[in-house]
Amino acid sequence: LSRMAVVPTVATTSSTRFVAAAVMESRRATAIIGHGEILGDPRTRTVAMIPAGRALERRQGWETIMVREERDGPGNEVTPGCLWIVATPIGTLADLSPRAASMLSEADLVLAEDTRQLARLLRASGIELAGNVLSFHEHNEGHRLAEVVRAIRNGAQVVLTSDAGTPVLSDPGFLLVREVRRQDLPVCSVPGPSAFITALAASGQPPLPATLVGFLPPRRGPRLRKLEELHQVPGSVVLFLSPHRLPEELRDAAAVLGADRPATLLAELSKLHERAVTGTLAELADSPEAAGPRGEYVLVIGPPGTSRRAQADDGAVDSHLVAVVYREAVRRGHGRREALRWTADRLGLSRRRVFDLLDHGENGG
Repeated sequence: LSRMAVVPTVATTSSTRFVAAAVMESRRATAIIGHGEILGDPRTRTVAMIPAGRALERRQGWETIMVREERDGPGNEVTPGCLWIVATPIGTLADLSPRAASMLSEADLVLAEDTRQLARLLRASGIELAGNVLSFHEHNEGHRLAEVVRAIRNGAQVVLTSDAGTPVLSDPGFLLVREVRRQDLPVCSVPGPSAFITALAASGQPPLPATLVGFLPPRRGPRLRKLEELHQVPGSVVLFLSPHRLPEELRDAAAVLGADRPATLLAELSKLHERAVTGTLAELADSPEAAGPRGEYVLVIGPPGTSRRAQADDGAVDSHLVAVVYREAVRRGHGRREALRWTADRLGLSRRRVFDLLDHGENGG
């Protein structure tokens, strides 16, 4: 940018919409820098977006402001750009594909969930950006839609990234992709790492059909309701678990989906210390991994109907877990008989076994 010179311009016609902007010219392109606007120049596909005032405060030589006309009508059509969905590594930075690196370096605008994470990836990969970076996350996605779509319509090549993996899946971007599609503008993909696909392939659980749920709600009440919705989902279920709530989330999954439901808990996918534990949900909840969480976790739960009831009757389900599930049934308003049946269904036990374990727990045996 330091090689670019500021060129002030004033244009007036009878059919003009005036937009305040700064212009920078180099041998490669002309960049239009607006105040909270995205502006496309019909002479080039380059578009720059800088939030109001920030660029002018931060970079010397950008202070010159011009009034530029935008004509409507034949002969002034701009070829739309494209929204590129670019996957980034989920753990090992060397997993960035050459095509993804090329798109990042050549894009007019890169949308980053966390600009610090993006900067780390760029440094590690030796990538220099030709365009600009804009913070784009769940808290500002709705406010950014109009300006980003305008940039694409005006010819910008816009790259959407997330902190790790494929954007949109459990990350910001859905609203943007939907709006770009709604306006009949191009959306292109640069595929690559995905925690969902990686975990599913490495879990040893049936891969198809599979449902990605994403993260569970942090509060227990909403979390239990979300898990209840998954009780009859056919096929395997994939959850992203927080290391800060790992034991609680595993216990709740066992209580609602079935303590004897087979599952695989994977941690630090693609990293040096990648690891996995396979067992029932009850076993995973009581595992050393749950007791000392380290890193990021993905839980792949096998389909319903694949539990091993014999293991449950041999003691994989203890009286404490049965009591937790039974109390949840009572809290939902079930009478004693219905609560026993509800608990038995969730834990893969007979009602007699539930009754015995509850009696065992009450008597302290």
